Amino acid sequence: MKHTRQTIATRVCIDNILGPLDCILDPSNRWNGWLSPHFNLDAARELSAQTLRLAEEDGYDCVDTIHVIEGRADSQDTVHLIEGGPRRHYDEEDDTEETSPSPSASPGGP
Repeated sequence: MKHTRQTIATRVCIDNILGPLDCILDPSNRWNGWLSPHFNLDAARELSAQTLRLAEEDGYDCVDTIHVIEGRADSQDTVHLIEGGPRRHYDEEDDTEETSPSPSASPGGP
């Protein structure tokens, strides 16, 4: 017997900070217990704009931002280099912060 997934069209908020955003939701699709909504491109653009506004207000080091990269799937011009900026971690023993560069990623290789 084949199990069919049931999805619902709804609106979600993320951490009561971002949204509400239109999405398709499969209540049985969870990651670590959290629901995993599927956003269309317009909702992804709105989510990106909201994260960027929040980062402008609170600082980019405090907010994870989302970026929508525009391009065409059939064009060589759509290869992008994405640089995440510095990674910060704290040494718990002496309470100091260390910064190291983030790795870059591109669709064509490491």
